Amino acid sequence: RSSSSVGRRSRPPRMAPGSPAQPFSFPSHFHWAPFFTLQPVAATRARQLGLWCELVTAYCAASRLFVLDLDEPPEALFANTELPRRMSRDAQEAVLDALAGQGGGEWLEKPRKLLVTWRSAEDWADALEEVVRDNALQGAVLTLEELSSGSEVAGTEVEGLPA
Repeated sequence: RSSSSVGRRSRPPRMAPGSPAQPFSFPSHFHWAPFFTLQPVAATRARQLGLWCELVTAYCAASRLFVLDLDEPPEALFANTELPRRMSRDAQEAVLDALAGQGGGEWLEKPRKLLVTWRSAEDWADALEEVVRDNALQGAVLTLEELSSGSEVAGTEVEGLPA
């Protein structure tokens, strides 16, 4: 890698309409071409998949992306146009399988669609409880749809949470 590429960061477009735009800084290994090809040595591949799992989780959290669909993946996540390198579909599936295997996601439609759990269920429950408390909704009957897209949740961290 040339010295001119050191420290460069790509910035993806925002994934969730209406969410605050927060720039995402990709880690330095995102600018290393072999990162986009599954490595043949088991120990190296395990480390590579671990780094990809961390990257996918951080990207989804920053982008407020709850479901990762490999039929329509975020363009900036599995490709680096500066190199130019793109991860194959098989490699993307391996990354999501590793993420699900370590508890970072749940398959909705294997091997295509993964619910990325960048926060624990307990953390989301606490956030929902805070919205209910802040809006004096204790005892009210609310649907999951209302709890993720109603006027009470506008601008909160639970806005857009899949029902």
